[in-house]
Amino acid sequence: MKKVLFSFLIGLFVFTSCSDDEAEPCNAEDTATGLLEISTKIEELPEDTSCEDEKAVFQELVDFYNSNQSCIEEAVEISYPDDAAAADSVKTELEAGIKIIEAALLIPCI
Repeated sequence: MKKVLFSFLIGLFVFTSCSDDEAEPCNAEDTATGLLEISTKIEELPEDTSCEDEKAVFQELVDFYNSNQSCIEEAVEISYPDDAAAADSVKTELEAGIKIIEAALLIPCI
């Protein structure tokens, strides 16, 4: 479930940042590369990965998102220049996805 949600978040960000042709203060390419690196870590987690190790990778995702949130949001806004409602919707979905992952991280390992 978490892998599917994360893959959706990565795809959504890469899709929105790819349409950006303007220079921006943050580097969308570096941000997308960082997200893809974390995505690869998540997708390559073996089935027998410990709960603690899995949580560490997802915490890395949350930390990365929080550190780059303004760049991610800017990429979304640039991708929807004439549709503020759509941009807001995408940003809301991204934030909700991160909140779900944050909530899952609070569940103790058994």
